[in-house]
Amino acid sequence: MPRRREEDCESDDDISLEPRTATPIFDRRISPGPSRDRPPTPPYMKSRGSHGVIDLRDATIEQLRCDVEALRKQSQDALNASARVTEELSQARAESARVRASLKSAEIMLEDEVRRRREAERVANEEARARRELEDAMQGMKLRWPRGSPQYGSPT
Repeated sequence: MPRRREEDCESDDDISLEPRTATPIFDRRISPGPSRDRPPTPPYMKSRGSHGVIDLRDATIEQLRCDVEALRKQSQDALNASARVTEELSQARAESARVRASLKSAEIMLEDEVRRRREAERVANEEARARRELEDAMQGMKLRWPRGSPQYGSPT
């Protein structure tokens, strides 16, 4: 039987699977009959054809060991999944911070572009107004001086 660690299982001394009877064990051993040298078969032992006697207590212990091993594997899988999800969350937070920084940078660039565009529109409007004023002034000058006047350089 493989040796167990103390933290894995309780001591077999603490567990009694043998049935309680009013007759002490030594009385049963000296009873007459064919099984005089051995005690009667306890209820947790069964016979299975040519395979011999199967000790259900050992089978139960083995099943519990398998269950403990399966739970350990399940626990380890859960820990691994938790670590993976924690890492993915950390990466997602870092990516989120990068995206927020990029968004803030784009917003600043957009605000600068809006300011430059407004300034360019203001300058264009001022130039258009100045041109109209000059055109109006030139039109006024044309009306004041007739075409044949010497200011226009008419042929003499």
